[in-house]
Amino acid sequence: MTSILWSAIWPEPGIDAPTELYHRGGATLPAPTGGLHVGPGRVADLDTYFNGFSVTTWRTHTTVGSVTARAAVEGRGRVRLVHRRHGAASPLGVIEVAGPRDVARFDPLELAALIDGRLHLEVAGGDGGLTVHAVSFETDSPRARAVELGIVVTTFNRPEELAANLARLERHAAAGGLGAVGELVIVDNGRTLPTDVAGRGPLADVVTVLPNPNTGGAGGFTRGLMHLRARGRATHVLFMDDDVAFHPGIVDRAAALLGHARNPRLSIAGAMLADDDPGRCFENGARYEPARVYPARARAHGVDLTDAASLEALDRDDDGPIDYAAWWFHAFPIAVTDHNPLPLFLRGDDVAWGLMHTGPHTIATAGIGLWHQSFELKNGPHAWYYDTRNYALVNALTVPGYRARHLAWRYLNLAGRSLLSFKYASAEHITAGIEAFLAGPRAWLDLDHPALDAEIRRFDGEQIAPLPSEIAALPDRGAAQGPARYAAAIASVALLAGHVPGRRRRWPGGFRRVATAPLQARALGASLRHDAIIYRNAARSDGFVAVRDDQRFYRDLGRMLRTTGRILVRYRAAAEAYRRCYPELVSDAHWHRQLGTGADARRAVVEASAAGRTSGETGYTRAPDG
Repeated sequence: MTSILWSAIWPEPGIDAPTELYHRGGATLPAPTGGLHVGPGRVADLDTYFNGFSVTTWRTHTTVGSVTARAAVEGRGRVRLVHRRHGAASPLGVIEVAGPRDVARFDPLELAALIDGRLHLEVAGGDGGLTVHAVSFETDSPRARAVELGIVVTTFNRPEELAANLARLERHAAAGGLGAVGELVIVDNGRTLPTDVAGRGPLADVVTVLPNPNTGGAGGFTRGLMHLRARGRATHVLFMDDDVAFHPGIVDRAAALLGHARNPRLSIAGAMLADDDPGRCFENGARYEPARVYPARARAHGVDLTDAASLEALDRDDDGPIDYAAWWFHAFPIAVTDHNPLPLFLRGDDVAWGLMHTGPHTIATAGIGLWHQSFELKNGPHAWYYDTRNYALVNALTVPGYRARHLAWRYLNLAGRSLLSFKYASAEHITAGIEAFLAGPRAWLDLDHPALDAEIRRFDGEQIAPLPSEIAALPDRGAAQGPARYAAAIASVALLAGHVPGRRRRWPGGFRRVATAPLQARALGASLRHDAIIYRNAARSDGFVAVRDDQRFYRDLGRMLRTTGRILVRYRAAAEAYRRCYPELVSDAHWHRQLGTGADARRAVVEASAAGRTSGETGYTRAPDG
């Protein structure tokens, strides 16, 4: 039986991406048939991120022995099959086509003979041109296993993004795609969606909407995972964010990889392409290096995906193995573990999941990627609280040999550099995150996560907002480089960035000595020489002004030093307590209490109804699954 492994993806409305991710050369997009039209005398090359086929990936990780390239075409021209390996392009066959509708089908190719590299088609237009309606790479090799994919999308008050993605999925399903998807579970943390959000379209029978209390991304994905386990049909799970833009064909590609995988525990990390630089890779799976101040490291960060030479390196994993996959797109076998994710609300839940369960079995490949909002505007005091608290827990649970001195070093770097950069709110939230970790697992188990999240969203001084035009227009002031950069940082630490008691500067009419810096920078050199720093994004459109505050600095410095002492004294006992409590933290019982889906919650619904109160007080109104 022939299986389609990889179908071509064409540009589509709503996704503003470079055409070089799909094709190069003289092709245009015909309407309304889809595909590509190659004019007379023009040549279109499909050796691209979305439309090349990775021999390296399929030979290394699957049981597929041979593949056949196939193109549905109309008109006159020539279709050539090319193998690119180590930068050299080798033609493997040419088919001349001339007719109202034709199929160019090449002879099967043994992957073992090709060794590695990438396959792609090159299309040349003849008289009247040639339209390519579809391209696929197929195999007669049997599947290693059946795949029924359960997709879990967690959403919180993003109706427009969710509607756009559902529309894309519906169009793709109407065209015959997504055959492996058994259920699409939308976990509505905002509890604002109608349960019939899919209407009567082609997805109506597979979409399930689960109203959910706002337990963050971790709670939403856990809710969907527990639902799929209770249903007992899904063989694999795909976690996806709601604020991504993607071509649904990548889901079909992931399902094909999982069905033919040699390793029954194979998991897939989808790449993130930043929406502010849509032709460049932000992350293609990630490494985790716990001894570093910033332990999460994106693989292939900054790689130009419109460059054909970069794609071979991407599939060779030149950037090392994957430790974890971010949950904007992560597919894995449902049987990989019976544990639930950690109750982290935001940040680090996917890191822990990879380190504990899926990391050693995770791969990424060119052609399975999507666009996600840049983190430049998402990071700040709120994110730093979760980052600091949650990574401390992840390291305690997953990194043998992680000690108090490691945590203290990271904490002093993060909080201290924030203080020296006038980012006092960040320093305070970093300290609060450490204090929450040191409070131990019993406090964590009893958390009211929505109330905590609302509390830590309240802070002073680093609220990212559109900048006035006169601030946005200020020129960038280049940061010191090389030895001068380190000298400035050392001087800033030694002189406390100029935070000296009694030191005051005032200027009539506002600041006269103002620095500019990237939004996520720790501008130590600038803080030593200025009394205000404008932190702004790359577009200069959004940011905030940070102002020197000696009183706040010394108050936060004292708190930081006391907290460092607590780390050195309490870390070992706290880490041991978390390790003992881990089974309870990830248990069904704990998550049912958090989600309001356990027996206690059902009784509360009945009692509330009998008392005439709204069932919304319990946070959940539907009967649990199964």
